[in-house]
Amino acid sequence: MHSYYDGMVGVKIVDRPSYFEFTNPGTMRVSKESFLRGQYSSIRNTEIASLFRRIGVSETAASGGPRILNTVLQNNLNDPEINIDYEINTTRIRIFKTFAIDNQEKLTEPEKFIMSFASRNPNFSINDIVKDPQNHFGKHRKYVNSLVEKHLLSNEKIGKKYIYNLQKNNDYLNRVKHLKHLEDNLLK
Repeated sequence: MHSYYDGMVGVKIVDRPSYFEFTNPGTMRVSKESFLRGQYSSIRNTEIASLFRRIGVSETAASGGPRILNTVLQNNLNDPEINIDYEINTTRIRIFKTFAIDNQEKLTEPEKFIMSFASRNPNFSINDIVKDPQNHFGKHRKYVNSLVEKHLLSNEKIGKKYIYNLQKNNDYLNRVKHLKHLEDNLLK
């Protein structure tokens, strides 16, 4: 219902192991921030939107962006990529399914295992990794420390041991969510 069907490019949906990618003909009619905050919707095809609402697959409120925002933040995923190409008149949104690492091919196998473990376990100790049944690498202190140095993991000392978790990279999304929360509470 947001696509520009008279354009030269068709609607395209790509499902990859690490992300979904949606490409629509036509540029976004609201800013990226307005989309994520759900401030307002500017529907290009009102008849299609009306039909979608009647069969129950659409809503009137601009809820798609905030839904994506909440899912990303709750699951500690990388920020969605929103690209607008004015030359070919398209909008592409890539939504990651997992915690993606930019240079994952540069990680060792034990580091990849630790990052996978960290995506499944929000807070963990080195002992937790050692006890994991999928662990085939032995002790991991040097690999965990390497991931902390690469800013992929963060650590906090609690008592005598360190607790580790994924380094959160979505400060922008947290700010957008905070602004939306303030708007919602101030406009009541």
